[in-house]
Amino acid sequence: MHTLTGRLLVAAALLAAGLALRSAALVETQVAEAELALAAAEPAAALERFDAVDVDGALATRVPMAGAAMRGAVADGRARAAYWLADYSALPATGEEGAASGAALDLVLLSGNAGYRAVQRGDADLAEAVRGLDAVLQSYAGVLRQAPEHLDAAHNYEFVALQRLLLAGGGDMLPAPDTAEADPSEMQGGEGAPPPDTAPADFNVIVPMSPDERGEFEAGAGSVQRRVG
Repeated sequence: MHTLTGRLLVAAALLAAGLALRSAALVETQVAEAELALAAAEPAAALERFDAVDVDGALATRVPMAGAAMRGAVADGRARAAYWLADYSALPATGEEGAASGAALDLVLLSGNAGYRAVQRGDADLAEAVRGLDAVLQSYAGVLRQAPEHLDAAHNYEFVALQRLLLAGGGDMLPAPDTAEADPSEMQGGEGAPPPDTAPADFNVIVPMSPDERGEFEAGAGSVQRRVG
C-alpha cells in the first residue's frame, strides 16, 4: 500500500513538472514571437503580442525565479515596443522613484530615454522642462550607481546634462526627431548615402561576381609575376 502511494505521489509530481515546463515553453515561444516582430521594426504588432502573453496564468510562474524572469522579459519587451511607438507614458517613472524601483537596469535606462524624449517634444514651460531633465539625470545616475561601467548610461548622462545646461541658460535643446517618431519603421535608422559633395566617380559600389562570372576566370591564368631583384 505504501509503495503504491509513493508511486502515485511521484507520478503526480512528474505530471506537475511536465505541465509547468509545457507552460514555460508556451510563454517563451510567445515572447520570442513578440521579439521577432520588434526586431522586424513592427513595434505595434510586438506590443500586441506582448500584451497577449498570459504570464500570471502559466504554471511555471509558481516557481519564484522562473516567474520573475518571465515577468521581467515581458515588461522589458513591452516597454521597448512602447518606446518605439513614442508612447512614453507607458514606461516606468523617471527620477529617484524609477531608479530605486528595483527594475532591470536596461529598463531604468529606457525610462530615462523616454523621459528625455517627452521633454524634447513637449510644450512644457522652461521650469517644468528643466525639472523633467533633472528626473532623467536621476534615472541615469541610478543605473551608474549600480553599474559604473555602463557606457550607454554614462554617455546619456553627459549628453542630457549638457542639454539641461543649454536649456537653463536660455538656449534650445536639440530638435525632436519628428520623422522617426511619425514612422516607427525608421527605428533602425535611415538608409545610408554617399558623403555630401562626393563625385559619382569617387564613390564606387563593389558588387560581388556571380558564380557564372567567377567561372570565366581560372586560377593562375593571369600573367606570370616575375621576381624583382
